[in-house]
Amino acid sequence: MKIKHKRMWRNRSVPARRTWLLTIVFLAVLWPGQAILASTLLSEQVVGEVHLQGRQDHSDVVIRITGSGLGEEPGILASPTQPTVGSEGMFSLQAVGALVITASRPGYLDAQATVSAVSDGPVNLGATTLYGGEVTGDNLIDIGDLSYLGANFHTADAIGDINGDGVVDILDLSVAAANFQMSGPTRWGE
Repeated sequence: MKIKHKRMWRNRSVPARRTWLLTIVFLAVLWPGQAILASTLLSEQVVGEVHLQGRQDHSDVVIRITGSGLGEEPGILASPTQPTVGSEGMFSLQAVGALVITASRPGYLDAQATVSAVSDGPVNLGATTLYGGEVTGDNLIDIGDLSYLGANFHTADAIGDINGDGVVDILDLSVAAANFQMSGPTRWGE
């Protein structure tokens, strides 16, 4: 029965990208200890840079990766499972396939990129800026965000402290006011 299944599979027309994805999944199932090595060899490096508006330290950004944003086979993340962003805002990951990459941090609008990591070489997303002032969690900078900042004025509220100086003050309110009516996720690089 298995031989018949293999013959039927070989007679099908399978795009090269799908074959690579199947190979990675196959290796992950059969040889878990070697799957990371095999995935890294077959995958592409995706690099990018994220800046937090009004801050010098950009290390609090969270990078989330989800599958298929291009109508292709879902992407597979080889490593790391949760990329970390350094203080300069740089991050790197290994992946293959179609991916949606989202950068987020409380107090900021999300930024999002859709990429296809296939055998064309490394993918450089470039730099993006997360716009500050979104403190209510709805991915829209509106009167609710300005009200929150006003209610927490001269406190050490971590979410309202957009610029990271330890206190919610006029500088934080100015950033939010400058970005009034912006919504996210913004496109990467805008």
